[in-house]
Amino acid sequence: MNMVVHEPTIKKPTNPEWNCYDADGPIEKKRKSVRVLAKDAKAGSNQSSLLTMLAENTGDTPIEGFEVRYYYRDASGKQEVDYYSSPFAATNKISAGGDLYYVSFLYTNTILNPGEKTDFGNGVNFEIHNPGWGVGFDAEDDPSHHDLNEVELIEADSAVILDLNGNLLWGYAPQPRFSSQFKTKDSYEDLIDVDGDIIYVNVTEKGTYTLETVNAIGMPLVSLFNGIWNEGEHSVSISNYTFTPGSYLVLRRGNEILSWEIFR
Repeated sequence: MNMVVHEPTIKKPTNPEWNCYDADGPIEKKRKSVRVLAKDAKAGSNQSSLLTMLAENTGDTPIEGFEVRYYYRDASGKQEVDYYSSPFAATNKISAGGDLYYVSFLYTNTILNPGEKTDFGNGVNFEIHNPGWGVGFDAEDDPSHHDLNEVELIEADSAVILDLNGNLLWGYAPQPRFSSQFKTKDSYEDLIDVDGDIIYVNVTEKGTYTLETVNAIGMPLVSLFNGIWNEGEHSVSISNYTFTPGSYLVLRRGNEILSWEIFR
């Protein structure tokens, strides 16, 4: 039986920019910051997207292990991905649910130091195309293709970088397409934090809450908590669960979506 632990007394630092104290007061925690640069050498093509994508550490502390994702839509489910260069990342094509897919580049053993770019600055190179290179390919509705051009690498904030716990370091992920039975918002509070095998959830009032994973069309996958929480921070252990790649963590109260984020 899976065990769920919730402990409202657990507290995490309220200001992540400060981590400890010395004789002169708090010591500033080094900033972790990273971004994606990308281009499509065949932008506008009706046959394929030929993509170059790299991560750059723009902060002042090393980043140890991370995943870069390129999200795209494929109503047929038959588009193919060819990998031309990925010297340090494990590659995979993942279905996130519905017509949403992503190409994953997993840098498990990579340390990206401040100022460095992945793959010696050359990035990864891959191509998405229809079977048999047939025409009719269109990247306009691919979430991570937003504003890409064929000439120069640009800052691609629709591509995504996650740490190995699944926490978002860069980018904007496509929102799950929740059914009409749920109340959604234009923006959401950041109420969920993942630290290893523990999920921390911060709620602002007592109520009945559900914490679960869903796919890209909002279909429930794994129920992690369903019950009453008092106001404050709570923790849920996920060490005994197995999760589908590309899923989302969702916190809701009844049919109201309070917070969501990419999860592993």
